[in-house]
Amino acid sequence: MFTPGCRIVMEDQFVAGDTIQAGDTVGRVEQLTLRRTLVRDGRGALVSFSNGEMRTVSNLSRDWSQAFVDIGVGAAMPLEKTLQFWENAAAELRSDAAWSQALVDGPRVLGVQAYDHTGTRFVCRYGPCRHGKTRWCRELRRRVQMELQRQGIAVATGT
Repeated sequence: MFTPGCRIVMEDQFVAGDTIQAGDTVGRVEQLTLRRTLVRDGRGALVSFSNGEMRTVSNLSRDWSQAFVDIGVGAAMPLEKTLQFWENAAAELRSDAAWSQALVDGPRVLGVQAYDHTGTRFVCRYGPCRHGKTRWCRELRRRVQMELQRQGIAVATGT
């Protein structure tokens, strides 16, 4: 019979360097042995998991991920124009040498997720990246805001 650590390795569930979620902990795998997995979480804490105790693990750095990126654009703004601004910003991010090596596929604007008092929520798909989701989302948000400012369009604010 195989130990849980053997199954993790043999099934290639995750490896050192992957970002995983185990329970409430999200972080980067620093070390994987047959008995335990060490994960560095967002606070910088080194969390030790017994491989036998982990029941469900999500690998957040395999293939692709998805993120919701919010920028408030007034409801009066035509949707097609807003989508074009998002696409322009996403294309600019993809072509930036500082980011293109990290972004395998994306960001791609998949469409409008919701309308609310803050404006429009978009969902974007991106490949695994070494910069991490938070930095990637902030950079895309910054580029969209710059594109809107270049076009003279005010960014909506919450009420």
